[in-house]
Amino acid sequence: NISVVRSWSEVINKGEEIVLYGAGDVGDIYYRQIVTTGYCIIKAWIAKTAWLEYSSIVKSPEELAKYKHERIVIAALYSETADSIIKDLKDMGVNEERIVWRTPWINGAGVLCDT
Repeated sequence: NISVVRSWSEVINKGEEIVLYGAGDVGDIYYRQIVTTGYCIIKAWIAKTAWLEYSSIVKSPEELAKYKHERIVIAALYSETADSIIKDLKDMGVNEERIVWRTPWINGAGVLCDT
């Protein structure tokens, strides 16, 4: 059952500490939106690879062990990508209840989520 994210409040509580997973186009937009709005707190940004401009702040998946309680928001456009990340996370021992992914909503301005 696929649901679409139209607002951060649908998936994350205001002020909640999260781990953002994914540093591609969706991750870039999610990161900028969260930092700009201050809706929630990014404790870590995790990805297997990252754009050069973010390489100093994006951590490798091995760093997830330091974040045992925060929910993990997956920044992926396609369900196949999200499913692969979810499998990797579960293989690393992450409880599925901590994992959050919804299909991003793209409006005319290219915004994926509105607060």
